[in-house]
Amino acid sequence: MAYHPVFFSTGEAANNTPIVMVLFVLLGVLSIITIRRIGLKRRLIKSMFLCTVAITIISYILLFSGLNIDSSEAIAYIQVMIGVILGYNLSLSLNQWHIVLRTYMLTSLIMGFMLVTNMVGSFQIVEQYLVSGKNASGVMIAISGAIAFYLARVDKSRLLRAFDYLVLALLLLELLVFRARLATLSLFLLVLLFLYKERSIKLLIGVGIAVLVVAVISPAAKSFITDSFFMNKETDITSGRGELNSGALTIISNSPLIGNLNHDFTILDETNVHNYVLKRLSDFGLIISLPWIIIYLVIGITVIKRFYWINHSNRFHLISYLLMILLLLESFGEYSYPFSPGTITLIPFIMLGVAERERVFNSHKHVRSVQQWI
Repeated sequence: MAYHPVFFSTGEAANNTPIVMVLFVLLGVLSIITIRRIGLKRRLIKSMFLCTVAITIISYILLFSGLNIDSSEAIAYIQVMIGVILGYNLSLSLNQWHIVLRTYMLTSLIMGFMLVTNMVGSFQIVEQYLVSGKNASGVMIAISGAIAFYLARVDKSRLLRAFDYLVLALLLLELLVFRARLATLSLFLLVLLFLYKERSIKLLIGVGIAVLVVAVISPAAKSFITDSFFMNKETDITSGRGELNSGALTIISNSPLIGNLNHDFTILDETNVHNYVLKRLSDFGLIISLPWIIIYLVIGITVIKRFYWINHSNRFHLISYLLMILLLLESFGEYSYPFSPGTITLIPFIMLGVAERERVFNSHKHVRSVQQWI
């Protein structure tokens, strides 16, 4: 479901164990075999595959040279490529996919509840951030919230729809307790984009009115939300991200080609720039970080174009591209691939593979129908 500390250790020691390394080498080999079988006809998959190969080679060269790189960097990209390939080869019915998504959604809900009870104690806003797994769990729960909203829009049973909306409300409550602010805003924006694409203007207006009514009528709810976003952040709403980004820009301007590869700058010692692009450019410079930037731009441009042109009636593909947009939104405030903090969230990439496979199938079907008509 996800490469996440709650389910699997992501520490440096775990990444360096022989069993884990052999596992990912085997998965990489299987991915290459699968790529050869399905071909590299899709521009997105071809670009991701070539960039993943380049990133893996560069990462291990830098790692064995003792330079500035995390040992898990290459593994992260291999995992994402496996997720896309897996989705490209899956043949599940829509009902089967709904079972998978609902399982992921409910598992995330339970995980969030366990984190709240074990680390916060109850559903309240506390001054100290939930430290362990807060950002990573926030992204998983935001993804699950988007899935819950999607299921509520497509389920035919009123009982199931009511259940999905209840789960969405509980997931949103967990996000606020975690104080995962960017994930909360990303989820809210995804709901608005979904409704806009669905052309559900009345419901879109209704959501806006409901938020305003809750904020005005219920002081407790208003206080709960504002405390989640602003408690202890009166002087710096970005939690230091603005200063870190400024430091990264200083490094890039002084050393645009190799960044801080040789550890010449101490501006960002013992901390990370919370922005995907700035992190890579400041760490590696423009030359070495090129594969990292290319794969980011290819995925970003592709999913935005797909979202813009997709038919609103194809809701499964719509949510597939929207989940990738959620990860892209996270990339502005976090640094780890794929654009979400401290985790590899495979579900959106598996669904991306499914959506791309369906595009190939539909395009071939259209060509055959045109040929038959001719």
